[in-house]
Parts: sequence; C-alpha cells; structure tokens
Amino acid sequence: MPEYQDISLEHIKVADRLRIVNEAKAREMAASIKSKGLIQPILVRNIGDGQYALVDGGYRLRAHEILERDKIRCRTQKMSAHDAKVLEIETNLRRADLTKAERIKFIGRFDDLFKRDNPDWQNGGDRRSLDFSLTSWQTENPTDILEDALKISGRSIYRARKLYDDLTIDALDLLAQGPLADNEAQIRAVADLGTDQQIACAQALLDGSCETVRSRTVQLSFIVSFQLALAPIVAKLARLSSYSIIERIAMLDCVFSVDFHAETVDPVRIDFE
Repeated sequence: MPEYQDISLEHIKVADRLRIVNEAKAREMAASIKSKGLIQPILVRNIGDGQYALVDGGYRLRAHEILERDKIRCRTQKMSAHDAKVLEIETNLRRADLTKAERIKFIGRFDDLFKRDNPDWQNGGDRRSLDFSLTSWQTENPTDILEDALKISGRSIYRARKLYDDLTIDALDLLAQGPLADNEAQIRAVADLGTDQQIACAQALLDGSCETVRSRTVQLSFIVSFQLALAPIVAKLARLSSYSIIERIAMLDCVFSVDFHAETVDPVRIDFE
C-alpha cells in the first residue's frame, strides 16, 4: 500500500526521465503551488539508504526547487525500476498537455517496453502480466493499448512509431523542448534528414537560429556555396596591393554582410578588375 510522507528534496533522485521539464512551465506551476499549495503529491519509490527515486511528478518537484522549499509531499510505493519506467510512461500517455514530440517519444518507448516484455505477442503468446505492470490493459496488442489511452487512431500511432524510429533520441529531446514541439510536419522534416544532421538542425530550431527545417537547409546550402566562393576572393584581395588595409577590410565586410536567416539570399558580387 502507498504511504504518504514529507521527504527532503535532496533525498529524491531524478534520473533518466523521458519527459524533460520545460523551465517556463515549471515556473508557472511554482506560482500556482505558491498560491494554492500542492494538490497532488509526487510519486517516488524507496531505493534504500534513505534515498528515493522519482516516478511521477517532475514538474511539481522542479516547482518546489524554484520556490526553495526544503521538503515535498510524496506518495511512496514499492516497485522495481522497470515497473517505475512503465508507470511513468502510462501516466504521461494520459496527460492532455503532451506535445506531439513528447507523445512520439512516449509511444515509441511504450512499444519498445511492451515488445521486450512480451516477445511472443505477435505469435499469439500469453501476455505476461506479472512482468508487465500495466495490468489494467488486458490486450495482446500494444496498438490497442495506445488507442485506448490516447483516444487516437491506429494510423496516428503507426506514424508516431515510425517517427520515433527515424529520429535519434537526442534530436527528439531537443525538438520536445523547442517551439516546434507540436508541429508534426517540421518533426517529420527533421526525421527525413540524415542522422548526423538531425541534432544540429533540432538545436538550431531550439536556439532560434532558424525558424523551419527548410530555412536551415537554405542556410547550409548557402554556407557551402559561400565557402567555396570565398577562398578565391580572399586570395584575390591579398594580391591587390594598390588597396589599403582599410579598403580590403571594407571589401571583406561587404562579402560577409549576408543575412543567413533569410529564406532566399541575393548573391554578393564584387568586381575587382
């Protein structure tokens, strides 16, 4: 049976969380908790030596840190690390505020765990409810479970699973934190990139250096062309002894004065003859 107690924040370990806490949302929650108090305790499991591992409640825990609270009300429950991960996925799948990027991640991770724990499910084998703790969902098909939890079609679940497979986990984490976390078309565009390009593109979307995947592609294409054209220009400038140093710098400044955030770029032409 779960027990309730106030636990020091420094004794609660947070590791390997699937949902990354958005700092702005955490501050909103902190303001709400300061005004109304903590309505629902967080869920933790005892890992021994007076330490606990967070199972559910990352935003509530972060809000208490922002408020500089020493303790937080917890519901403690005995469970394995595996069951804690499954419960984290189950709980978050039912949240209405998941972004599309977060939903893709949770669907993919749920599917992975289900198939790992039920290797015979496609061959009609019995579902091993003792090893898989989502006993409230009695079905042999993970898609049925997800349709019931998310109230979305099997086709949408298939698309999400494919995006999860096509994206690197680091790129997906970055997309979940960025402004396009709910834009499935942009998420799909990142997934279409090579794995070596996905993280750089997702980071650029997160830090605002580009607004869309297309604008990022335009930037990279122009930069490559620019680099190829720059070498002979610099070499030519070096040979122009009739120009002063200040004049050469002004010419270079003209070459470099390009808006890399533009969707289209007008080429800069300098006639040195």
